[in-house]
Amino acid sequence: MTRGRSVLLLLAAAGILWFVSTRELVTMTGAVNTGPAGVADAAPGASGGGGSPVLTAQAAAFAVTALLLAMLGTAGRRITGVLMVLLGFGYFGTGLGIALGQDASPWAWIAAAAGLAAAAAAGLVGFGRSQWRTSQKFERADIAEGDADPDDDPAAAWDALSRGEDPDDIR
Repeated sequence: MTRGRSVLLLLAAAGILWFVSTRELVTMTGAVNTGPAGVADAAPGASGGGGSPVLTAQAAAFAVTALLLAMLGTAGRRITGVLMVLLGFGYFGTGLGIALGQDASPWAWIAAAAGLAAAAAAGLVGFGRSQWRTSQKFERADIAEGDADPDDDPAAAWDALSRGEDPDDIR
């Protein structure tokens, strides 16, 4: 997998994590007093107020480390891969903790599954190959020793430039 495709895969995973983190993870079925004494109780069926800020922070950290991954060599990619796998497992654990709680919505289970998938993608990219595979589109073919032009002397070209001549006309 090339560097660009790897980063796009991880950014797509981060986008999915971010989307899931903004969904309703908990639904309240009964009247719940969430405030101090004297404050009105929440109405039955009220929403949980959105997603988890912990999951959103983990998704943001996953996206930032995916961008960082593009700038690092092999050792840095391995270290960043470990960090991203830990972030994915943390997302899984947080989602699973919410899912096992009372009044959890199906989005909490989706969050747990998305965390595992992101951890797997990070492991694949971080530990897949020791070197990034490069694109073959613009690479030059190697010239064999016998194929080189014997008149192609770089020193002669510089001397011609020093004399004010065009080195291409000398040949």
